[in-house]
Amino acid sequence: MSARASQSPLTHQVTLTVLMLAAFALAMVVGFGFYATAQADHVSLERQKIFFANGLKDQIAAVEREQESVTVWDDSIINVKAGNQAWIEENLSVWMYSYYGHNRVYVLDAANRPVHAMREGKVLDPSVYGEDEPELRPTIERLRAKMAEPPSEDASAAPAKMVGEDLVSLGGKPAILSIMPLVPSTNRLTQARGSEYLHISVEFINDAVIGKIAEKYLLAGAHLLPLSQTSGSAAIPLVDSRGVILGYIGWDQERPGLTLVRKAAPALIVGLLLAASVLAFLLRRLRRASSALQTSQDRAQYLAFHDTLTGLPNRALFEDRLRQAMLRTGQAGHD
Repeated sequence: MSARASQSPLTHQVTLTVLMLAAFALAMVVGFGFYATAQADHVSLERQKIFFANGLKDQIAAVEREQESVTVWDDSIINVKAGNQAWIEENLSVWMYSYYGHNRVYVLDAANRPVHAMREGKVLDPSVYGEDEPELRPTIERLRAKMAEPPSEDASAAPAKMVGEDLVSLGGKPAILSIMPLVPSTNRLTQARGSEYLHISVEFINDAVIGKIAEKYLLAGAHLLPLSQTSGSAAIPLVDSRGVILGYIGWDQERPGLTLVRKAAPALIVGLLLAASVLAFLLRRLRRASSALQTSQDRAQYLAFHDTLTGLPNRALFEDRLRQAMLRTGQAGHD
């Protein structure tokens, strides 16, 4: 019983040391794994946000290209200033809805008065423009001011593109706004500065538009989030030129780090079980070795203080006990 009791301190110390080292190594591996997973997911999320921001810019540019196809045209100027409503409907308003999906089109004269209005493919009385005019006016004024600037004196410089664009909220729904003047496409037609009519095109940013952006970058679950709904980390704001947030684009965040961990989880579990088995095996071997070492030390001590033939205490044990007694006596005397 005493031999086993004497073995326990060394065995316990070895076991505790190995277990602490194993726990530290496991904590380091797990901690690094969580950190690497979080970093991979964060980098991926930032890349997804860039994708949607660039996709929105591309969509705004697409609206401008589509609008430019009808605003840089001699026939547009001639028919609009002649008040040819049938031609305007067929080429500048309903056409933009049916072919490009622009939801609203307004045509303004040189004094910014509406001469034509279309919403969702239906021609309406131009007076409905008044409902949207407060939101459209700042962009119109910026474009008019730009058009009033004198042309560049540098003959080699390309003429500035006359367009006013912004994100606006119409009826509580965010939309892409693009405004262009009607300008000639040939030298056969000229118009005085300040007499240009304006073509206003609006495309609402709905789930269909967002879905096209998401499809381009292979992102899933893209949808429009209203201001009243709290946006998660996988979202970007729709901000107008004044810095006002009109809504959010949200999507299902791709988590490559977490996905990798989930796929590798079975292999990781098997690896941990194998590592635990190896550790248990090594601990058993270490405990046996430490027990054998403790037994050897106890045996060596016994042989040093006992006669090998009779097993009786020898002179060395007597001198050791005497020295210990003298030390205790000396300490008691000082006390």
